[in-house]
Amino acid sequence: MQWTGINSDLTTTITDATITEVKVVASTNQSGCSISAYAGNTQIGSSLSMSKNSTNITYTFSLTTGASGQIKVSLNNPAGKKSIWVKSITVTYTPAGSSAVATTTTIDASGITNTNLYDGTAAGTLSASVTETVSGNAVSGATVTWSSSNTGVATIDASTGAVTLVGAGNVKFTAAYAGVEDQYIGSSAEYNMTVTNTAPAAPATLPFVWDGGTSTALLAVQGVTGNSLGDYAEANAPYLVKLDNTGDYIQVWTNERPGIVTIDVKMLGGANPSSIIVQESADGENFTNLQTLTISGTQNSELALETSREFAETSRYVRLYFNKDNNGSNIGVGPISIDTYAPIVLDDYTLTIANPENVTITATYGEGEDAPVLQNGENGEVEEGTEVMIALTIASGYVLESLTIAGVGEGQTITPVPVPNAEGVYTFNMPAFNVTISATVTEYVAPVTATYTLATSITSGKRYVIASGKEDGTIQVMGDQANNNRPAVAATITDGVLSVSEGYEFVIESATVGSASGFSILDENDPSGAGYLYAASSSSNYLRTQAENNANGIWAITIGDGGVASIVAQGTNTRKVMQYNSTNTLFSCYGEASQAAVYLFEKVEATPDPVTIRISSVGYGTLYYGDRNLVVPQGVTASTYKVTNKLEVSKTYGKDDVIPAGTAVVLQAAAGDYTFNPTTDAGTPDEANLLKGSDVAKETTGGTYYYALTLNKAKDPNSVGFYWMVEGGGAFQNGAHKAYLALPNTFAWYAEHPNGVKGYIALPDDDATGIENLNANVNLNENIYNLAGQRLQKMQKGINIVNGKKILK
Repeated sequence: MQWTGINSDLTTTITDATITEVKVVASTNQSGCSISAYAGNTQIGSSLSMSKNSTNITYTFSLTTGASGQIKVSLNNPAGKKSIWVKSITVTYTPAGSSAVATTTTIDASGITNTNLYDGTAAGTLSASVTETVSGNAVSGATVTWSSSNTGVATIDASTGAVTLVGAGNVKFTAAYAGVEDQYIGSSAEYNMTVTNTAPAAPATLPFVWDGGTSTALLAVQGVTGNSLGDYAEANAPYLVKLDNTGDYIQVWTNERPGIVTIDVKMLGGANPSSIIVQESADGENFTNLQTLTISGTQNSELALETSREFAETSRYVRLYFNKDNNGSNIGVGPISIDTYAPIVLDDYTLTIANPENVTITATYGEGEDAPVLQNGENGEVEEGTEVMIALTIASGYVLESLTIAGVGEGQTITPVPVPNAEGVYTFNMPAFNVTISATVTEYVAPVTATYTLATSITSGKRYVIASGKEDGTIQVMGDQANNNRPAVAATITDGVLSVSEGYEFVIESATVGSASGFSILDENDPSGAGYLYAASSSSNYLRTQAENNANGIWAITIGDGGVASIVAQGTNTRKVMQYNSTNTLFSCYGEASQAAVYLFEKVEATPDPVTIRISSVGYGTLYYGDRNLVVPQGVTASTYKVTNKLEVSKTYGKDDVIPAGTAVVLQAAAGDYTFNPTTDAGTPDEANLLKGSDVAKETTGGTYYYALTLNKAKDPNSVGFYWMVEGGGAFQNGAHKAYLALPNTFAWYAEHPNGVKGYIALPDDDATGIENLNANVNLNENIYNLAGQRLQKMQKGINIVNGKKILK
């Protein structure tokens, strides 16, 4: 239907019913038109204006209280032209006598996130709610059924409201509530949507330049909020864009990684500073700040701003975000340019790498085998922010303690977890000033863990730990000396066996001081020095250590039911009962049994493993173990060496003799495997022995000139002797459990060699003359391990490690 007159009306009368809502669907191509609705002589709500060129818009008039009688829809067309088209008028009412409650359906379109097919077919989801028209209360359990007016444009899931785009055009979605007989009257709502299929504007090709000459030249600028581009008059060129609210921005989408951004601005207000925050984004949605450019000056002053930070490699959007903090000045934005990316090269910093002993530091950047190396002390030409990789090579037997990179931030320090023989790669971003890299290492000492079992009696001279708790799990062990007590150290106990690092044990011995008899408790390992535990006070709960023992350090020790130990000092100090304070987690002395009970755990003395040595066909090998005494097996002769006016055998250990722990020897035997069993017999050491060794692979020490027992370069089996490994007899890396010869520079023997120490020294029974050839060390006895690092007596099936090499059997 078309309406041409002014205030054209449509009326209808509904009796025997209660009217609750009137909906009009109409279109117009003129401005100034409106629609009104009346119930009887009362206008329903306010008149609703119609927008020019609006199509199929639903105008809803709801009654807060029901009405009956005449319904009038008034259409106001002041121009008097055929400009209003009415598609439908819907009147919702409740028949007289019905108890059903009128309802209103409302559509929520906030779940629609995409209406452009170019960006994909998923549009989002519409949702709807149903309420009682008069009270506004939600209708419990109400559901709607969705439908689409044009499935060629978009479809909608009837139950979920999920919308799928199909083609460009207009579509109306309806949410219909069916109601419940005699309870709720059905209702519906509509939502109109326009679907486009438009590609985004082409990105700005770098370098991007707007000279501020005209506003139309800014077609590559993708977004401006606040005042529009042309709002600042052309007469103000080149400052055509006016920004005067925090949040106003200019956004440029670039075709590649942006480079330096240059912006000219003009101060439009007073002297209060403002800023432009240069932001970057890879997707145009998630922006991060790159750099803040401060704007300050007098009114009408002009400034040239330029970025000095680099955009991320993936960035394709540049946003110039206006920030008017503290009533800052409005600005006019003029020429804008964005260069094609080029690295910002630094040439004013120096990289200093400190190379302490036993660690090598190499700094590189880039990728691949040809990655540039930053040279120590050189001025660099590296991009600011470049990720620099520091490779650490640490000598065998040492551990990284700290790595410091000074000059990054506020002296940033990286402290990796120490790992034996660690080689690590650590990174930092190159700043625009001097950088110093340094590392410290310490000799690695593997922690020694001992095991202990609950004591039921005391044996003088044995080693014990003092603990509180004896069930499986975590247990507290008495730790090192504090000022007046002993803090607890956490240990573990499993199946009655307590495990903790060595150093927290005490030697308990029978002792008498004056008339006091009992046991002394000696701490041999405390960092503050060895001493005897004693109850130190009558007025305070003190447990201290003293070098010379007295009666307060003589303890009566008894072990009762369940292993509970009573440890009571025998001197005159009255706070003398040793106990555990679980609140403060410390061990100390108390006047009575008021704290947690303590227990004694006796050390389980481990039996060292036998050592199997393979002697090769040359008939010689070397041996060194610092932690066990070894019995010489049949068929083997072990010798130490000394120098008088020549090299000679100092001491010989034959079958069933004991090689003392820490004694390095040369072995002589027929080819084969020989097992050396450990023993508690200490054996007889040789004080004149010039052979030394190490339990781990490490550099030779203890002399001036160093030799290894090996063969000549030709590997002649008859050339066994002591050879230099380094020119001039310098230190070399000795293998684990191997012996080497360390000669001091003090023996008369050197006077017989006017040309200096020889690179080769024959064994005492060798007739060969001095051969001064250097030679790579040849293992004369073979060490065999599995992949788990366990020593083997002979090779097993699979992969074996023999003298450091993997061998498949």
